[in-house]
Amino acid sequence: MAENGTNGGLGEYLKRQREIRNFTLEDIAEQTKISLRALRALEAEDWELLPAEIYIRGFIRCYCETIGLDPNEALLRFEQVYEPFRRQRENPMSEKEYLPGKKGIPLLWIAVALVIIVVVGLGYYFFHVRQKSKTSEVILPPVTEPLETKESPLGETVEKESQKASEEGSSPSSESP
Repeated sequence: MAENGTNGGLGEYLKRQREIRNFTLEDIAEQTKISLRALRALEAEDWELLPAEIYIRGFIRCYCETIGLDPNEALLRFEQVYEPFRRQRENPMSEKEYLPGKKGIPLLWIAVALVIIVVVGLGYYFFHVRQKSKTSEVILPPVTEPLETKESPLGETVEKESQKASEEGSSPSSESP
């Protein structure tokens, strides 16, 4: 069942078998409709660039059938090389992300607390400080001398001017030409 190149990983095995059969990656991409990027990642065993495991299995099966290789051998190799990556993917916490005994506040809670503080501060400013400044901006009319009579200020002004004119000896009507 195993052909040439039983030693090594899946990527080396696929590449060696492809070269023995004189196929290029472009040939396989054209026949299988798998992107060159995915085929290169498959031969490099760069699982991060590839989609979910079920798709990788389909890529391997198509790849092998295109070059005339038994897909079962390649899939067995895939199981061996993919297992550590699968465990890492299923258990993504690393030592850097989780240190037992060290408790910290998640960044999300800090951001939420800051937003609440800003909202409360702006609310205080707009409802208390601005209200006080608006009441102090009210312009009151200037204080004037108390009026002697209850007549309108315009009438008094006219009467006072006419009295001054008569005292000086000229009347307002005699000045007109």
